[in-house]
Amino acid sequence: MPRSYRRPVPISTPPARPVRFCYISTTGVYGDAAGGWRSETDLPAPRNARAWRRVDAERQLRLAAQR
Repeated sequence: MPRSYRRPVPISTPPARPVRFCYISTTGVYGDAAGGWRSETDLPAPRNARAWRRVDAERQLRLAAQR
């Protein structure tokens, strides 16, 4: 059997939920702290498109975890 062959997954089989998921973001979601400390409890204040994408990714992951 070639290495690239993958057995098809039946459509009726629901995907397994991961037991644990780790997402690494960036401090850019909190904006410029001018050298100050930030924590996970601070509200996001993204200042560029990349940081906004990270904020959105974090939001989507939190919503998915609640399902």
